[in-house]
Amino acid sequence: MRRLSVPFALNLFCALLAVQAATAQRYTIADLGTLPGDIASYGRGIDRSGQVTGYSYSGIGNFVHAFLYSEGEMLDLGTLPGGNISAGYGISGGGGRVKVTGYSNTADGSNHAFLYTNGTMYDLGTLPGGIYSGGFAVNSYGQVTGSSNFGVDYHQSHAFLYSDGQMVDLGTLPGDQGSTGYAINNRGEVTGAGARHAFLYSNGTMSDLGTLPGGTYSVGNAINNHGEVTGAANSAETTGSDLHAFLYSHGRMRDLGTVPGATASVGLGINLSGKVVGYTFSGQNRDFRAFLYSKRTMEDLNNLIPTNSGWVLSYAYAINNRGQITGYGSFNGATRAYLLTPACSGHEREHGNDDAECDVEDSQD
Repeated sequence: MRRLSVPFALNLFCALLAVQAATAQRYTIADLGTLPGDIASYGRGIDRSGQVTGYSYSGIGNFVHAFLYSEGEMLDLGTLPGGNISAGYGISGGGGRVKVTGYSNTADGSNHAFLYTNGTMYDLGTLPGGIYSGGFAVNSYGQVTGSSNFGVDYHQSHAFLYSDGQMVDLGTLPGDQGSTGYAINNRGEVTGAGARHAFLYSNGTMSDLGTLPGGTYSVGNAINNHGEVTGAANSAETTGSDLHAFLYSHGRMRDLGTVPGATASVGLGINLSGKVVGYTFSGQNRDFRAFLYSKRTMEDLNNLIPTNSGWVLSYAYAINNRGQITGYGSFNGATRAYLLTPACSGHEREHGNDDAECDVEDSQD
């Protein structure tokens, strides 16, 4: 029997450790902190350069402020005139062209959608007769989608598309009383949901995306520039109120399943490569865990960050075309927004490694 030399054995052992480490740690993680004096933060949107928006919580009542995290610093975006709360939900662009949308209250106490650009927060108003609105997503051209009430019925709201200074009512699917736009791509396509089904609004028409086989409910939460949609739906295979994340592409809705041990999943973000992020949970304790879906496999993101990091990643809300991810979780017991960055070396990029975390940045968000 041939014996291994000591140097060779040590080199082999180190190589095995390196492979194990690479498998276990695919992302580095940054704590985005909070605005001064606050106790918690929540990441909701990310742009192509890794800038993040969300909101920071003071710990008093519902007092939150929208933030922009860029180059290691968290900037308070303030509020609309007369307001004292705001939240950021969607972001697009990079550098000086960054655009953020969300909602802020106004002097009369009602919430309005805003567009933050060039250092200023602009009130987008409401649909005719409405008193409240909220922006959930913005594309590179400053088009915003969200929802607004209208007319005399305070409780009825419709999805809108804000473009070139005008807010347009997108209507509803047949038979629905309301709708909400949750995401928009650079083609101006919007996805969201009515009372029952996810929709895709494109070229002036709202189409029903249906459900998973045998299901009755779906919601569209994110859309990429190919028109692929992710969200959640039930099916004949799900039980109770459980939903499964889906990927809608080329007219077909595919069930993405769950991570092992979980019974439900929700897709919240998608990038140009069709990689999906969101969260899974199971049972009454609702053990929420952030996930990444790539190459037909759903993985718990907690298994892809450094061990003993102090983090428990609960929600992944958005992923950009570089593979960077934001959301929020618990960091040493405190609720914090995070930024995950792929631990992908220049060597891997140079040699065309198409691993899940080695995405290529697109020219647009």
